[in-house]
Formats: sequence, C-alpha cells, structure tokens
Amino acid sequence: MRGGAGWVAWDSNGCMEMAGGVRGFSCQSALAAEAEAVREAVAAGLEARVTRIMVEIDCKQLVAMLTGNMKTDTDTAIDGIIHDIKLLASQVEFAVSSYNKHEKKNLVFESVVKGKTRYEVTGLHIVLVIKVKDGSLPSANYDVAVRDKYAGSNPLDLIYFRRRPKFW
Repeated sequence: MRGGAGWVAWDSNGCMEMAGGVRGFSCQSALAAEAEAVREAVAAGLEARVTRIMVEIDCKQLVAMLTGNMKTDTDTAIDGIIHDIKLLASQVEFAVSSYNKHEKKNLVFESVVKGKTRYEVTGLHIVLVIKVKDGSLPSANYDVAVRDKYAGSNPLDLIYFRRRPKFW
C-alpha cells in the first residue's frame, strides 16, 4: 500500500505557521499511515526549530500507542514509527542530560536553533544546533548529534555535543 501524509502547524493564537507533507511512502495499514504522518510532522517541527509540539490525532488507537496505553507488538512497522516519534520528542533532553552527566556541567536547554534527521544503516541520526544556558553565563549554541541504534539496552547514543564557535 502506498500512502501520503499532510500536516498543518498552528501557533497558540490559531494562525497557520507552516504546512507540509510527504507522498509515496509504503505502509501496511491506515494506522501505519497515520503514524507516519505524525512522525513526519514532528520531524518537520524539529527542523523548523519548534520547541513545543502538541499533536492532534483523530485515531484513538494511535493515541493509545503513543501514550503507552496500548501495546504495539502486533505490527513491527508501527513499532518502528512509534519508536521514532518518541525518540524525536525526547532526543534533546537526552543529549543535554548525557553531556551534563559526562562533563559534570549543569547546562539548561533553551531552544532548538535548527535540526535535521537522517536514516542510516546504523540507526536514526538526529543532528541539531541547540541553545543552552550555563548558569549566569550568556546563552550559547551547541552542535549536537544523537543516534538511535534501534537495538540494545541503551539504544540512544550521544555522538557529539560541542560548543559552536562564535564568528564575528
């Protein structure tokens, strides 16, 4: 089955901010197509530097899967899509907390400056520029990359987290 998905992003005042879509992807069911639409919308929001996303879905089964109220074990394709959605939603927190733990820092996430995702054999790669605050110091931008290895007890891997140099 071939599918397509569209999404619209509204601001808190109800004004349309952006819209997009994807066409021609393979899916096994209408549920998989719904999940793919959510994944594409969340990834597009990340790439557009959106820091808070509220997804409105009219599919009760997908809502239950995303909130953990229903198991997704019955369809491996949907399992992967649900996993990607949750990963995209949590990757910034993982990157900042991993860096803080390793470097004994206390950086606080402020916003996504830009970002992109790519799928590779080794897993889903999320590459970001984020703005963080370090105590009383001015905010600074950091280059961050997170990889989801799709397997293992700790599937997330912080590839790099480095301060972005300022250019005058």
